[in-house]
Amino acid sequence: MVRSSHRVRSIATHLAGAIGIAVWVSAAVPAAALTPADLAGWWLALDGDVPAELLVVAADGAVEDRTIQFQPASVADCAKSKLCSDAPLLARARLTIAGDRLEFGAREPGPGDGVLPSLTATPSWMVATSAGNRLMTLRAGDATRTLARIEPDQLRRLRAGLMTAGLPAQTHWRCFLANATAGDAAFAPLRTGRHAVPAFLNDYLRLASYRSSLGAMGALATADDPNADRRKLASLTVETLMVERFKDVDTPRAAADARRYRAQAAFIDQRAKGVSPQEANVVASALNGGPPVTVAATGAEFSALMRVATRDAEAKRLFCAE
Repeated sequence: MVRSSHRVRSIATHLAGAIGIAVWVSAAVPAAALTPADLAGWWLALDGDVPAELLVVAADGAVEDRTIQFQPASVADCAKSKLCSDAPLLARARLTIAGDRLEFGAREPGPGDGVLPSLTATPSWMVATSAGNRLMTLRAGDATRTLARIEPDQLRRLRAGLMTAGLPAQTHWRCFLANATAGDAAFAPLRTGRHAVPAFLNDYLRLASYRSSLGAMGALATADDPNADRRKLASLTVETLMVERFKDVDTPRAAADARRYRAQAAFIDQRAKGVSPQEANVVASALNGGPPVTVAATGAEFSALMRVATRDAEAKRLFCAE
């Protein structure tokens, strides 16, 4: 029995030693270096002024440096300014990583270059990631930039949410973003106090995004538009990168499609004012040339929309509109 106990202690001692060696060896092995594929996705700048910067990284290292506009892209503006996008391209570049050094090379300026100081204009940064590779910090000299990885449709919905609320992005975007992403470690740099996601947020953002899509598609010109001036703009391609795609809303093939989208958007706007579905359809059907419209939205979504439209206490906190 004594020998058996001694043998057990001996085995335990050797096992502990082996584990200790294994841990030491594991700790001594350097972490795998980042590759462009590790950074593939959409990265939203959490610092800087509005318009916000968006870095779109492909797995092969191709980069699009963009600026998010908090207003719909317009064919009329496209014809005048040549900024034919709701997220104008600042530049294209190639991203490479060596150790903790991230480099932007082969930069090609885009139509929006110069709108704001862009990340790709600085060719070399020290890079570090955290929050499960979803928060990226870049440093170059005295400059520090912080970006959070975000799903494209999540960003589209958040943008639509602020636009539908009718609040200026310059004063509300960052605070709204902090509240809407409460609990997400990638957006922790935005938060300085207590933040909470209201229960109605998902319903609101879905309907706001749907409304944004209807508005964007309804604003596009078609070759058969009854307005001669708009017909002339039908050949222009307007990029709607920041508009979520829904199965019943697409690029209009004819003026009737665009008219229906505008009517559906008007229906939602009327409901936001507390108007009944029947009364809202009086306005919408008039815009649609007579036929009533249907809108793919739930009662919970309309209820959430009205809470934002009337600025109840929780909506005020969400958008920092108190």
